[in-house]
Amino acid sequence: MDIWNRVPADPQNEDDVNYAAEQNGLAHGSYLSPIFLKKYDPYVVRHLEKENIVLEMRAEDLDIIAQPLDFYGLNCYNRLIVSRRDVDIRKIVLQSGGNFLENGAEFYPDAIYEALRVAKTEYGIGIPVYITENGVGFAQEREENGMIRDTERIKYLKGSFASVRRALKEGYDVRGYFLWSLMDNFEWTAGYSMKYGICTRDRKMKESALFYRDWIREQKKAEAEKCLSMFTMRRHG
Repeated sequence: MDIWNRVPADPQNEDDVNYAAEQNGLAHGSYLSPIFLKKYDPYVVRHLEKENIVLEMRAEDLDIIAQPLDFYGLNCYNRLIVSRRDVDIRKIVLQSGGNFLENGAEFYPDAIYEALRVAKTEYGIGIPVYITENGVGFAQEREENGMIRDTERIKYLKGSFASVRRALKEGYDVRGYFLWSLMDNFEWTAGYSMKYGICTRDRKMKESALFYRDWIREQKKAEAEKCLSMFTMRRHG
């Protein structure tokens, strides 16, 4: 289930704050509220009433919807900065050194951490969490000496991994991470124009695939050394 956390363009502007809350309610609140809080999100109910849409909402429906789950699968790519006003979002969040990717999206690694926080604090999600989708897409990718140099994707992944590590250190029960995606594929909203893969459709590894391979090896090595150290301490303890 997606969480693209909406944040107000101006946290001091009451209308921006209310608009962000409304957009969050209409987005992830529409399914997280009934499943985990056993109630319909008030922003969703209000929106339906405003559109003169009358639904029969029975209490027994929520008994079925709010069945216990074994885990929560979180799809998270970024956050969204929102406002009803005509504002230049890039000027609001632009930081020294640049914090936008080549595709125009904001580079905000803590999006995963904040999505996990929303899930836990606002919806009481205490079950194990798997990051079931996380990645970044580009319309154009630079090829050099036969290798696609998708350095921006590597930058994005490093930030995402750091965000997950921060969540783990703070006690969030994250059990796994699934990168989107292994290969460039047909995206529902962009067809083949946006490339999300660490490999091309003809199975050619990009630079990010080599990075991801090496990163996994490093984690496995560090985990093995940690286990060996613990075993040695117990043996001689």
